[in-house]
Amino acid sequence: MNFLVRELIQPILEDFQIEMPQSNEVVALFGGGFKPPTKGHFGVVKQILEDYPNITEFQIVVGGGTRDGITPEMSMKIWEIYKPLLSDKVKLISSTSPLTYIKDYIKENSDTEIYAVVGAREGDEQDVKDFEQRKTLYKRYGNKVNVIKSESEGGTSGTKARKALSDNNFEAFVNYLPNGLDSSAQQQIWNILGKEQIEEIVATDNRTDINIPLVKQSNTAIAKTIMRKKDFKTPDPKIEFSENLNESINDSFDDALNSLIKYMTDQGMNIQPLPSLKIIDNDVENANNVLGKTAYYDPNNCSITLYTLNRHPKDILRSFSHEMIHRIQDNEGRLINVTTSNTNEDGDLPELEREAYLKGNMTFRNWEDSVKNV
Repeated sequence: MNFLVRELIQPILEDFQIEMPQSNEVVALFGGGFKPPTKGHFGVVKQILEDYPNITEFQIVVGGGTRDGITPEMSMKIWEIYKPLLSDKVKLISSTSPLTYIKDYIKENSDTEIYAVVGAREGDEQDVKDFEQRKTLYKRYGNKVNVIKSESEGGTSGTKARKALSDNNFEAFVNYLPNGLDSSAQQQIWNILGKEQIEEIVATDNRTDINIPLVKQSNTAIAKTIMRKKDFKTPDPKIEFSENLNESINDSFDDALNSLIKYMTDQGMNIQPLPSLKIIDNDVENANNVLGKTAYYDPNNCSITLYTLNRHPKDILRSFSHEMIHRIQDNEGRLINVTTSNTNEDGDLPELEREAYLKGNMTFRNWEDSVKNV
């Protein structure tokens, strides 16, 4: 019932000893931009539904505007994917201004018990200030309004999720999605946000019985793990490592790479868990640069990137061997103090690079000799 109407007729009803009809509805209102909705936002809704089982309807109010290419329509579609994991009490609302919508809803439904959810990141002074301001604002419009400050849990950061999107990093992005989503739903959300389609594939080497589950994205193949197991079965399509992934590498490259990894494992080298592998075969500018990149190891996401355009496969494998020594250094906690990429500067980098060149090249040569002399 409209707040003003209620105030006008209440005295008349009291004169005739008529009670105002009471609503049994308990409505939660949670507004935000949700660009995109993350597992933190999901966790807020899930936790409140568990803590307040008397809630009869939970309205998620998605704000207007576009941020870094993410539209309100995209956010609504993602919430639709989340809904089955939450409750049939959830109702999605699209509004240009969630704050205005919530204020108007409170004013127009003064006989309804309302939980107004205000997100606030722990330790963020501005968020705490915003919460207090909204609490005061909402309380003006009805005495049945409960304002809940919801401390955001890990994974809420829309900024970090958008960064993973801009980097086209599917594996990083899914860390910001609810844990209950299957790979199909993750892929659907990735597609909603207009990113490249991810295809799960498996590279199989019949000679060494090594099977490599991969995520194929454009010209990049990311190795997820390696399993040595006979009679390996998977619902994913099986292809040779080089097929449709990297035409600049000849057909024997996958055998050689698998063999080199097996050799390192058999030698007891501390390379587990294996880094993800990214192959870039279309960077013409880098290939034409005499001092361009050949490969690098990224300790932040445990990945090796190989630049392969116009390079001999043997040279690429040698680069891989070099970067795997950096993987070992990372496992041993020795990459923490590296603050430069210039080996002429003071610090740990010169010694780390010296070790990678020596051990990487010698490991590669020893593996090569072991293959040739079989």
